[in-house]
Amino acid sequence: MTTFDLTLLFADICNSTQLYEKLGDQPAKELILDRLQSVESIAKKHNGVVVKTIGDELLIRFDCVQSAVEAACEMQHTSRKQFLQQTDLEKRLEIRIALHCGPTIMENNDVFGDSVNVASRISMLTKAGQILTSKETVKSLPALLQERSRHIDRINIKGKSEDIDIYEIFDIEDDVTQMTVGISRKAEQLASLHIQYQDQKHILHCLQAPFTVGRNEFCDLVIEDDLVSRQHLTFESRRGKFFIVDLSTNGTWLKNERGREMFLRREEISLPVSGDISFGKSFRECPKHVLNFKITQE
Repeated sequence: MTTFDLTLLFADICNSTQLYEKLGDQPAKELILDRLQSVESIAKKHNGVVVKTIGDELLIRFDCVQSAVEAACEMQHTSRKQFLQQTDLEKRLEIRIALHCGPTIMENNDVFGDSVNVASRISMLTKAGQILTSKETVKSLPALLQERSRHIDRINIKGKSEDIDIYEIFDIEDDVTQMTVGISRKAEQLASLHIQYQDQKHILHCLQAPFTVGRNEFCDLVIEDDLVSRQHLTFESRRGKFFIVDLSTNGTWLKNERGREMFLRREEISLPVSGDISFGKSFRECPKHVLNFKITQE
């Protein structure tokens, strides 16, 4: 057995169990296989090697930390495009990615050891659309890529004496990374989207992963109503601006701070400074479920 310094990446298809239930075994299997092949193709492009497939999850090893992170960003960017291009809502898929670098035992192309366990544990924390990693991984990146990360948690892993710092890596398009990072990025990070629905309050910061709203229990905000789709809409941040992306069957009504009402169905729009959102019913119909939002600059 030989030990190597490797970066291990877990890429997992989200909610695959529900997909098998909704579509049937064979159609779901083909859809998941197609997405895994897309992930594998991107990994190979960045000199990654697939170690094994575990159900709907890939374990991939990289010799270079930077290559692994760049591959992860491209995987999420491609996955998001595929998600939005898929008009059949039942077939929309998202992935979650976790990675960690460190000494790894290799034997017959398989990997073992503490680094594998840490990467696997981080994977369990990752949500759809996210890329999570460890402090060790972030510290091994060049400064430009370190700017694309944010500390989000500190966890205990069984068998380790010290807690692990968890970072999120953001998928930012190439042209954004060409900006003057020291000024532009700091300005973007100051914007926050405040979301309130009934007694629930959420804050979405710029460069954070998409925030999902719908009936599905895996959404960040769950709203139980027949007019609300399983995944009704997402809030996203791009280049310091917030967007609403409608994914629903019945559509979404948005009312800005001046009272102007707009209807969205399977389209997106930049959010105004503040306003209200109704699901599947216009404001003139006195909807039961209304979400309030406000964008602040700190």
